[in-house]
This record gives sequence, structure tokens and C-alpha cells, in this order.
Amino acid sequence: MCQDCPVPDILLANSCEHLQFTPTINKPLFFMKPKVKVKAFCTKSNTVVEEPKIGCSECHPELQNFIVLPELPDDPNHTPD
Repeated sequence: MCQDCPVPDILLANSCEHLQFTPTINKPLFFMKPKVKVKAFCTKSNTVVEEPKIGCSECHPELQNFIVLPELPDDPNHTPD
């Protein structure tokens, strides 16, 4: 079950220190392999986190200062103007 656990992928995408995870083991039918499901809760905003990889959006609001670079041409020999 550890091999299919979603927590490592969540932590790679979102390392917010306020996330708490509640794991459950779900085995839908007796012949199926059990799966780990994880619910996430934010202790700072006191909300259930619907998408743990993204977060609650209150702890880390969208950054307004991103610099959008123009598309680079496919030609590797192209030099900028």
C-alpha cells in the first residue's frame, strides 16, 4: 500500500506546513487491492482542502509578480533581438 500512497506526490506539489492528512484504507470489494485515500485539512484557515496538491489558497495566495516570458522559437540557433 505504501507504493501507491498519494502523500509523497502531494508533498512534492505542496509543502505547506499547515496541511494535516487523514489517511483511510479503502477496499471496495474483497478481491480488490486496498487503496490509501487521504483527506487534507488546513490548520491555518480551518478548512477542508479539496485538492491537497494545490492547497487551500489562503495560506499561499496566487503570486501577482510572476514574469511571463515570451514563447521561445523552436530554432535552437535563434538569437534574441
